[in-house]
Amino acid sequence: MRSLLPLGKGKILDPFCGSGSTIAACQAVGYNSIGVEIDEEYFSLLTMNIDEFSALYPKYKGETLEMPAECLPVKSKYTESKQGSLLLP
Repeated sequence: MRSLLPLGKGKILDPFCGSGSTIAACQAVGYNSIGVEIDEEYFSLLTMNIDEFSALYPKYKGETLEMPAECLPVKSKYTESKQGSLLLP
């Protein structure tokens, strides 16, 4: 999203929210976002996940496209896969 919109400008629409990672990323770097999820189980998960996911990179605010080394994630119960998806241990 950061490569498509100027920082903090516009809104991000995620029509298939799933776990909420896109909405969390928007929240973490200051974008407004709208998420849609019809599956009640996924909706329950995403409402719990958004704050925790967005807190994974507290020092990164989207100023650059590449994440600086000092913005590495804080410890969490989540780990990142090689494809960039967040996984439970």
